[in-house]
Amino acid sequence: MAEFYTVVTDAGREAVARATGAGEKVNITHFAVGDGGGVPVTPNESQTQLVNECWRGLVATYKQEGTSLIIDTYIPSDEESFTAREMGVFTSDGVLFAVCNTPEMRKVLPSEGAVGNFTLGMELDVANIDMSYIEIHTNPELDFIKNSEKGQPNGVAPLNKDKVLEIEYGGTGANNVQEAIYNLGCMPRENLLDNAYFIGGGDFGKFPVNQKGKKIYTNDDTWHNSIDRWRYPPTATLNILDDCLQISDTNTRNDPSFTQFKSQSFKAGRYTISALCKCSNKVNDNVFLNLWTGKKWATENFEFQYNYKVSDDIDLIFVTVDIDEDTVPNDCYCTLFAMGNTIDLYAMKLEEGDFQTLAWKDNKEKWHLFETPDYASVFRDCLRYYVEFRKIEGPINEFKNNNLWSGHCQAISTDELLVNYQFPVPMRTIPAISVYAKGDGEEMVTINKVRDSSTGASVDISGFTCSYVTNFGFAIIRKQGAFVQSRFYDFIIVANAEL
Repeated sequence: MAEFYTVVTDAGREAVARATGAGEKVNITHFAVGDGGGVPVTPNESQTQLVNECWRGLVATYKQEGTSLIIDTYIPSDEESFTAREMGVFTSDGVLFAVCNTPEMRKVLPSEGAVGNFTLGMELDVANIDMSYIEIHTNPELDFIKNSEKGQPNGVAPLNKDKVLEIEYGGTGANNVQEAIYNLGCMPRENLLDNAYFIGGGDFGKFPVNQKGKKIYTNDDTWHNSIDRWRYPPTATLNILDDCLQISDTNTRNDPSFTQFKSQSFKAGRYTISALCKCSNKVNDNVFLNLWTGKKWATENFEFQYNYKVSDDIDLIFVTVDIDEDTVPNDCYCTLFAMGNTIDLYAMKLEEGDFQTLAWKDNKEKWHLFETPDYASVFRDCLRYYVEFRKIEGPINEFKNNNLWSGHCQAISTDELLVNYQFPVPMRTIPAISVYAKGDGEEMVTINKVRDSSTGASVDISGFTCSYVTNFGFAIIRKQGAFVQSRFYDFIIVANAEL
């Protein structure tokens, strides 16, 4: 026979027989541990108690695997010290149901070096017992997580007071997915949105990418592009602040206030949209997020099911949506509905999966973004959709091509202005080309005009055409009789491949 083993006692079998005859159940509720009186013990079916019981408490967990029944408990760390040599489980009326011996295990106090609760378990062979007449009661206050790699007795490690398994025991130290990702240093999922980090003020080199250079975007006619990759309606005003993008919308209906059009191959599945924001001027109780798949809103009942109470404090809102096989889009709109409120928006994210990895909240209830994206990478992505050519100084010169990133070019004839621009990165499609006269600074003054560098006169080129336009660049601006040969002209060129 093995040195260490478990037996079901005669009293335990008699209890099962009585319960079977009466149509009742044997209730196993308690777990006891003893020191064997200071010497090793041999389990015996006739036992009705432990040789020398040192502690008794409630059963914590159990599981049955085939004919094996495994019952666990733990002894709180502040219980007195002793050396465990025997264990037993008891019924609710005090009958010793099963008993076992165990290798010596010293239960110590925290002052002696204990790092957690003392975990114990015993295994019973129940091949000859009808388990339908046995019920094991566990204590809901005792939580355990299996963690055999940390060498805890029987592969069990204790949770802390917040019901969390600490990292030292192989856990995450967190009670939510987002905090676990942060604690373990894991990578958050990819953000499918472009230019969706709005903290920084919008100057060059600072988020959000804002090639148009405006700090306030407002209009009164139709939808317009604003900061790179984002559009807004005539009812909304966008204000780029140092720490956020402020969106004010006078429309209190379920109409979009801020949206990005994504053109890519989506696959069927679950997606999560999230936004870190706060309400700086409340008109309506709610704010919405949703995804237009080109055929329908991914969440058709968002008006009721996916509304969020706006908060005066920074908070995270999110919605999980499903794209099914019948509505897999080639493009989509990811949209925020301000509902008449003024929303301070810090970041947004669209990602695959059923939980958000945009931000996590610490134990002081403060939100933190998982990551700050690389500005150069985001800027390059934005250049696939929109780029301005003008004579400027500064970091943008890194993207020059043979010093041709300059709105200062020479007429090679009375009909042609040689520009020969190569886009810094290939644009997503052949862009539309617009030309603006430049003011004294870098502002765009008048569309379809250029300025004569020699005289300062404005030259109308309405109806101009461009030669050799591809998604890689273009070469010549043509306008019959508009130029003086060999003279230089100043202008701003915009190549726009926005959706």
